[in-house]
Amino acid sequence: MDGDISNLINFPFLFLCPFLFLCPSLFLFLFCPLYLVFSSNMLLFCFSHLKD
Repeated sequence: MDGDISNLINFPFLFLCPFLFLCPSLFLFLFCPLYLVFSSNMLLFCFSHLKD
């Protein structure tokens, strides 16, 4: 039973290993535009309040 548990624990890591290498670029590709849009909206929001 010990081997089965270790296999269950190791399998997700083996499955996720390629994603851990691909994830940074994928993460940046997906979240950089969102972050830029969000930060630019926040800046516009701040500037519009500063103008008033």
